[in-house]
Amino acid sequence: DLTHQIIASGGEDRTIRLWSLATGQCLRVLQGYTNTLFSIAFVPLSQSIAPTPAHLPILLAGGYFDQFVRLWNIQTSEYSSFRGHSDAIRAVAASPDGRLLSGGGGSADPTIKLWSVPDGRCLSNLSGHTSEVWSVAFSADGQILASGSTDHTIRLWSTQTGQCLQILAEQIDWLTSVAFISPEILASASRRTISFWQIQTGECIHTWEE
Repeated sequence: DLTHQIIASGGEDRTIRLWSLATGQCLRVLQGYTNTLFSIAFVPLSQSIAPTPAHLPILLAGGYFDQFVRLWNIQTSEYSSFRGHSDAIRAVAASPDGRLLSGGGGSADPTIKLWSVPDGRCLSNLSGHTSEVWSVAFSADGQILASGSTDHTIRLWSTQTGQCLQILAEQIDWLTSVAFISPEILASASRRTISFWQIQTGECIHTWEE
């Protein structure tokens, strides 16, 4: 899988650069769209996008200031655009099977959208956060989406129904990042702490402080 051999970065120069993990060489620059980029994420290869593995494109999602998520084909430098938000896209993530794409909005539209990668349809609008969404992450089975917000909460959502399953309160600071450590444990980061949560009970089981 080529996505395990390269790193993608987005900069204030409004480009995406692809780097070789082995050599550190810049392999390609994706450009041609002049808008501020806030977040990028590789989309796992999915048989739902192409009929045979040989024809699978390598896709990279980017969340932009102009309220679009753009899905780049890094082999051809072409992109398609997904829209649904009314504010900047602060966070993007793709499901492990490559079928779903998630985007989290800014303070004027702190919702989360779920799109179908094969056809670009918006499948769900997840509403509940009261301030911008800085991070989204899928569980390993793709059934749960976690979101972290500057409203000091983490929300867990069903990707099947769009229902909010759990609200994990973080009283100290803004939530800047969330990640599933295992099917049972979620990690979250703020500006000064990293916390670990028991997903089933919603209990914070450990915190690392600066």
